[in-house]
Amino acid sequence: MRRPATDINSKQMRILLYIRDSLYNDYHCPTVREICDYMRLSSTSTVQSHLNTLEKFGYIKRAKNKNRSITLVEDKLSTLVIEGFHQKSAAPSSVSQTSTDTFSDEVEITDVVLRRVPLLGQVQAGMPVFATENIEEVLTLPIQLVGNFDCFALRVRGESMINIGFYEDDLLIVRQQNTANNGDIVVARVNDDEATVKRFFREADHIRLQPENDNFEPIITKNCEIAGLVIGLIRDRI
Repeated sequence: MRRPATDINSKQMRILLYIRDSLYNDYHCPTVREICDYMRLSSTSTVQSHLNTLEKFGYIKRAKNKNRSITLVEDKLSTLVIEGFHQKSAAPSSVSQTSTDTFSDEVEITDVVLRRVPLLGQVQAGMPVFATENIEEVLTLPIQLVGNFDCFALRVRGESMINIGFYEDDLLIVRQQNTANNGDIVVARVNDDEATVKRFFREADHIRLQPENDNFEPIITKNCEIAGLVIGLIRDRI
């Protein structure tokens, strides 16, 4: 799979995705010391330098001279995940909730605000997308991941989007909306059939739902119901 260009290096990408993985796997963020341990770095100042770069390019925000002052910038992070970087990260098996270290240059990341997001199962034909019968469970996810939008989660089935890193059993975070721009990745339903995840294109007299796998044909239709826009991805395995 083609790796898209980015303005941060691989170490900074690993740090950014480690922070995010800790958020949605453990519901709290790592300290700078824990980032050091994860990256096998001996100096917290090296991590601080990487955090400075992440802040410079708009991936995080920090308040000066305050602990627990780092927040993730949702739009930038979602773009990285959708473009397929997420499979490069590996969440640790466990992350301690607090650190006993008291280094003066240590910065802990902000407390996490959680939101409840319904996980939809297979959306059956002829049934409204958000019908109660379609909800498998309710997930609790950090607001840094889902934002302040009405969202739902959907599990990936099949291989039609593997070229952008959407694999079987991945969880997609979807912002609920009924419109889309060309090139957006959407959850849509065609002719009241089951929901599908594809890239959206409105063309002369039809809509094209384009898979991201050369072995699959696009769906051409004039009757397409958009349920939402994919804004993020969760993977609980490597």
